[in-house]
Amino acid sequence: MDSLKTVFIFLIAVFLLTSCSSTGSSRSGEPPTVEEASYAMEVALSMAMVNAGRDFINYTLRSEDFIPLSYSVLREYPDLVPGLDTLLEIWRIRFSTFLENSYPVISESLLTMASDVQFEDPFSFVYSSSTSGTDYFVALHGDELKKAIMSTLKTADFSILEKARVQYNVWVRTGNYANGTTMQELDKTDLAADMTGLLYNILTGLIARNEDLFRTTPDPFGDPRVRAVFGLE
Repeated sequence: MDSLKTVFIFLIAVFLLTSCSSTGSSRSGEPPTVEEASYAMEVALSMAMVNAGRDFINYTLRSEDFIPLSYSVLREYPDLVPGLDTLLEIWRIRFSTFLENSYPVISESLLTMASDVQFEDPFSFVYSSSTSGTDYFVALHGDELKKAIMSTLKTADFSILEKARVQYNVWVRTGNYANGTTMQELDKTDLAADMTGLLYNILTGLIARNEDLFRTTPDPFGDPRVRAVFGLE
């Protein structure tokens, strides 16, 4: 975990050094310049990605069950379907480990995309929503990010989740036969595609949440140029 976190933060630091080219500072009592506003937006988006990576590594990998929407019914019967709870726990652990090992590739792709983001009219982003940087990034590179995630997930092993689906279907068929019920079996789906949507929503949601936090919460140790642009001084 620590090595993965180090890789991600190092890559973000490189991005900050190479993309945030403005070095001017806000003059006391004077409004920020366009260059300072652009700098502040670049820092806000970059730090949102740093903190989103931190949250993904420290919290999401520990707490998320990583069951895609198409298989969400599995969450409802872990104590009723024989062996299902064990299979889902094995799946969570194995997939979390896979993501831990694969995330540097995704984060590097994320950084490459972010390095292309330029805020040509930065004040329009400063004075709009507190997630405008993330929204702009998603509009520009959302499809590209999904492709990068999908490419990584194509190498994942979904066999345990498939065993869980089969176990659920056996339970459904047995129950339908014994009790005359009409519960539906769970159809097989493209799990890489389904998990791409799930991970994409998790990552972009974390970036948006951290941009909002960065832009709306004063940081006494933060860059005064950035605080001045967002009115936090």
